Amino acid sequence: MKLTTSTTPSSRQLAPPVGAPSWHGHNFNALHDSIVVGQINKVEVPYLIKIKNFGLIGSGAKGMAADFVRLIKELRESGCPVDIETEN
Repeated sequence: MKLTTSTTPSSRQLAPPVGAPSWHGHNFNALHDSIVVGQINKVEVPYLIKIKNFGLIGSGAKGMAADFVRLIKELRESGCPVDIETEN
């Protein structure tokens, strides 16, 4: 599954393309569970998440966006078949 976004990345944006159930949480812990543990979303890993215009994300959301990218990279480094790319 490939998701490309040009706005601030969040687990809310990832939910529809992966078929997350309506009851699924939107924090990083819930995101971790649905990606690593699996059997929650209709579409399972591998995922490639692309964020366009990353450099244009406003200062108020930049920290959350960076945390999101860091989480996905940590999951990849732990062996989970997920990756993220940012484009400025």
